[in-house]
Amino acid sequence: MIISNKHKFIFLKNRKVAGSTFEKLIFPHLGDDDVCTGSPTDNTPSLNDVTGAGHMTSSQIQSIYPDQWREYYKFAIERNPWDKCVSAFKWHSVIKPHLPGVRENDFNLYLKTQIGLLPTDWNRYTENDLIVTDTVFTVENISKLYDVMSSKFNIDIPEEIYYNTRLKKTKRKHYSQYYDSESKEIVDQLFKHEIRTFGYEYEQG
Repeated sequence: MIISNKHKFIFLKNRKVAGSTFEKLIFPHLGDDDVCTGSPTDNTPSLNDVTGAGHMTSSQIQSIYPDQWREYYKFAIERNPWDKCVSAFKWHSVIKPHLPGVRENDFNLYLKTQIGLLPTDWNRYTENDLIVTDTVFTVENISKLYDVMSSKFNIDIPEEIYYNTRLKKTKRKHYSQYYDSESKEIVDQLFKHEIRTFGYEYEQG
């Protein structure tokens, strides 16, 4: 999460959406009184953080930073949910190798038994199912986010840097090759709001 008093924006950090990459690239452009929760895993320092919570909800941010919430430009990032869940599986294989499904390297078992750990972030940037940020960018069109950083805040990050920077980069198959019909249906239902709002479709790779 970032609260930039220098640039007057708030970044709500969802999970598995290249949010740590964004923090890493934006950090050098922050002011001394800005807030960044940072990430020890990615070597992004914490800056003026009083919460220690990198993935705060909109209501939590409003309660701590009410003036900034009213006045600043607010945005989040989302991602194709089927791809997002595979990314979560790969991340948990590193940080929680004991989990059922992870220890067997069985994605479908993981998905069916670890629903509470899946990166559903709809309620992080919505209230009563209404989006409360000014913009929700998508990983699939991430260049639009950096275009806004340049045009609105005069923060220029070259395209080759944000496309080539992947702090948790892994090589893997197309997400569709991980799913069976039951696990696909779990994601269909769990992420129904994101699928409808952002027009995501399940593709075969």
